[in-house]
Amino acid sequence: MKKILVLLLALAMSMAMFTACGANGDTDAGDTGAEVNGLTAAKNYLYTMYKDSAEVTPSDFTRVGVVKINGVTYTVEWTASSETVTIIPGDDKMVTIDVDEANPEEVTFTLTATLKDETGAAESVSFTHRVPAAIIIDEGMTYEQIVDAAYALEDGIALEETFRLFGTIVKIDTPYSEDYQNITVTIQIGDMSDKLIMCYRLKGEGANALAVGDAITVEGILKNYKGTIEFDAGCVLVGMGEVVDQTALLDAAYALEDGIAMTDSCTMTGVISKIDTAYSADYQNITVTMVVGGDAERPIMCYRLKGEGAADLAIGDTITVTGILKNYKGTIEFDAGCTLDAVIKGAASEETGEDSEPVDRFADLDMNDAAAVVNAAYTLESGESMVNAATLTGVITSIDTEYSEQYGNITVTIQVGDMADKLINCYRLKGEGADALAVGDTITVTGTLTNYNGKVQFGAGCTLSVAGNGETAGAADLAAYFESFMLSLGEDNTPFMMPADAEVIDAYYAGLTAIATKQCEVQLAAMSAVAFEFALIECENAADVEAVKAILEARKAYQVDGGAWYPETCANWEKAEIVVNGNFVALILAGDQTADAVAAFNALFA
Repeated sequence: MKKILVLLLALAMSMAMFTACGANGDTDAGDTGAEVNGLTAAKNYLYTMYKDSAEVTPSDFTRVGVVKINGVTYTVEWTASSETVTIIPGDDKMVTIDVDEANPEEVTFTLTATLKDETGAAESVSFTHRVPAAIIIDEGMTYEQIVDAAYALEDGIALEETFRLFGTIVKIDTPYSEDYQNITVTIQIGDMSDKLIMCYRLKGEGANALAVGDAITVEGILKNYKGTIEFDAGCVLVGMGEVVDQTALLDAAYALEDGIAMTDSCTMTGVISKIDTAYSADYQNITVTMVVGGDAERPIMCYRLKGEGAADLAIGDTITVTGILKNYKGTIEFDAGCTLDAVIKGAASEETGEDSEPVDRFADLDMNDAAAVVNAAYTLESGESMVNAATLTGVITSIDTEYSEQYGNITVTIQVGDMADKLINCYRLKGEGADALAVGDTITVTGTLTNYNGKVQFGAGCTLSVAGNGETAGAADLAAYFESFMLSLGEDNTPFMMPADAEVIDAYYAGLTAIATKQCEVQLAAMSAVAFEFALIECENAADVEAVKAILEARKAYQVDGGAWYPETCANWEKAEIVVNGNFVALILAGDQTADAVAAFNALFA
């Protein structure tokens, strides 16, 4: 009964909003019932839109460039009191407030909106904003320095870059969820018991088995959420124990120009892929090439490597090397004098001479037999790779790391045929369509298969050649999914939603009721200004999937182009996602939780 009463109240509020936009004029945000002119109403509306916006703005943000009242459009001119802030009008009737994220000192400024009508009359409204002093992040920061930087964040602020921390679980805050495939834990870094880090909705292989006392490596965005310093939702369990990210160092090495060397020594760990020059007993050194982090396209040569165990090195060994990195005539290498710090023996090959090449123990393998290739890959020892590239087609069972716009890659796991017990990880997969991959898609991948710390995978640099939506087995309950997701948001974050009947569906999703469906769950926000909507469809016939997808895309386009009425709401509709899994098609718009809602939807088909 309580929920029904609240819903009626929400509907009454919604009707009041439409009345305020009627022909009798608009009213003040603190409505006393008095009629006001259009310009004042536009100013009051703008004030209402942004009066509760965050005062602390550490990065660029947007504001509307126009306000429409009673069919009259009022242009909004924004100005800032600080020279460190730039106003950038956009083509989409939005304005970007460009702040200086790198400012060394805190900046407080007044942002003023001036609205004018056709007579030249003007009214203004102002808002106070504060840009906190930049937290300087340096490459090579220790775990402790990263934690200190996170603890310097103000409430609601996040570090812009992704960071990796190694720590020990001291608390299981929320048990592992089979529905959403995540867990929330708190970790302690080193002896920093007074600066714990929560890992919110942590995902990744092994997350379901985590326990207090486990030492783990986690990667994600660090933020201050109401006083709790945490990895934000979407953080990833990189692995058990300490897993060092060597990507930045590898990038720096490959950025060196010919003849240029780094000024300081550094340390890297990789798997030997080639013996370039056999061990010399006279000079007590050996030259080998290693693959770092599975990135077979960017090998590192270790020139005249010395140290205990150098004489016994073989292909497949995992080694740690320290020295000066340089570019020698296009070869990126540790220069002469580099030292061998540690060795983990792998699958050593026989040597055939001074310039040893790997012996391909899979030389007779039929690379066109997918099952045989997968079975062979599962015989690889830790650190060992196949010599020849392989091509496999499979169905995505999990998205391990979301698509990165910066690096243009994604990490997924695929199942080849019915080999559910021998999954293949596709690490940092690149190629056209990689940004749109989802669980249930059938894809074809080419690359070098390797065993990295016990995980059989295509190494970094693997490529996507074919992608397509495949049929998904299992009956997903769409109504239960919607209810479960809304409950996951918590009472304070859940907008009031209304199920749409056939008449409303015909008005908003023209043509949808004419298509045969097994399930059709359409939920609309009770207040039109709230960008929150779900249209969840299971088609009876696969041939109708594209038609349903087109109907959902038309709904999104209409809302973006002004159908959502309010400029900010129209802009928020850009975030709506159209998702296809077999005969299931969905339009999902859930505000800042849209990505989580999409992930939960895709999990139905994992």
